[in-house]
Amino acid sequence: MSKERNSKSFQARLDELSGIVQSLDGGELSLEESVARFEQGRSLHQELLAELASYEQRLEKLSADNDAADGDGNQH
Repeated sequence: MSKERNSKSFQARLDELSGIVQSLDGGELSLEESVARFEQGRSLHQELLAELASYEQRLEKLSADNDAADGDGNQH
């Protein structure tokens, strides 16, 4: 991930990906521009998926920790 992209919020990067898709759907880019934008979009898509997976793991851990804490409280 580039430092510039790291500094952008998830939503900003999602909006960037949406813009890439729209530019590709517009059909007005040259072949070279289309390929370059596709590569950018694919890379950004992978970054966003990885970030979502990380958030999901954090939420699962928090949920498991919460369930364990609830279980400990019920035993006393």
